[in-house]
Amino acid sequence: MVRLVMILLGVDYLRNRWRGLMTAGWLGVLAGLIVFIDALD
Repeated sequence: MVRLVMILLGVDYLRNRWRGLMTAGWLGVLAGLIVFIDALD
């Protein structure tokens, strides 16, 4: 899946915007953890 995104967006695009993409990824992980913890109740 990661390779597909790299091919579709292009390496130059990812090199220029890696900080924003990494931030969005961490926010997604955080949201997933919150939903998981909430489901345990």
